[in-house]
Order: sequence, then structure tokens, then C-alpha cells
Amino acid sequence: MAPRVPTLLSGSEWEDVDGQIMLDVAREQSLEGVVAKRVESTYLPGIRSPSWVKTPLRKNTEVIIAGWVPGTGMHHNAVGSLILGAHDDAGALVYIGHVGTGFTASMRRKLRDQLAELERPTSPFDVPPPRSIARGAHWVEPLLVGDIASVRNSARIKYLRSARLHR
Repeated sequence: MAPRVPTLLSGSEWEDVDGQIMLDVAREQSLEGVVAKRVESTYLPGIRSPSWVKTPLRKNTEVIIAGWVPGTGMHHNAVGSLILGAHDDAGALVYIGHVGTGFTASMRRKLRDQLAELERPTSPFDVPPPRSIARGAHWVEPLLVGDIASVRNSARIKYLRSARLHR
């Protein structure tokens, strides 16, 4: 008998569904992931428990590096985060998010040096990015492409969520 495939992703009626099937359904429905728990575990407000496991679904996306923001603290002389863009359907370069995780300290310094050679005085975006991002930004010629992993995007989401530099 074929395993049943869930049409809802909550409730105890899915105790006997294989975890990979749940992940596949979540991926098909463009959900962020699956939270699973041991059947006998209880919810403890405010306490993380190893009995509950969150499995996020990440999507790798190629992005255009459009700028960077300096780091703070021990990273004050290096890249804190990269400002990312992509071309929309009309070919315009638009802001899609930023990424500040997935870097080693050495990568942050090397990126700063590499991006300094591409620096430009104005934003390369055809549509201005949010002011909170543009403040303090170092803009660069949009020549470098990066690969990031982020929580799945959908048509409803304008920007990347939980982005992490992949390579």
C-alpha cells in the first residue's frame, strides 16, 4: 500500500507519515519547512527542547552583489553584510535582500578588498533600495555574482528571508 500523502501540514493525524514525504509536500507547497516532534513530548513555553526539531527548506539563489555595509565590533574593518540584487522581468536591477552570515573573518576582509576595486559613488539599482539599507552603504559595480541559501521565496515575498552566503 502506498503511503498517504498529507494535504494539511498540522495535526496528529500525520504521525505515521515518513519525514521525507512531509518535507517533499512542504517543498511542493512552497512552505518554509517542517516542525516535527516526538509523539510523547509536550510543549514547554519558552523552552527549546530536543524533542522538537525544525527542518527549514532552503533554496539556493544566484544573486548580484550591488554593495556592502561595514561590520561592527570585531568586523568594523571588513564587510558586515552584502547588499544583493537581481534582474526583474523587465531587466531592471532591483534590491532583493542582504546577507551577513556564512562568512569567515578572512572572507570578510578579502571581500572588502575585492569590492573596493569596484566601488562607485551611487547605487547601481534601477529602483532605489530601502533607506535603511542604503544608509552607510558602499556601492559597487554589479559585476560579481554570489550564491546564497535562503528560506523559500514565494510570489508573496518581496525580499529574501534568512539568507546565508553559500559560496
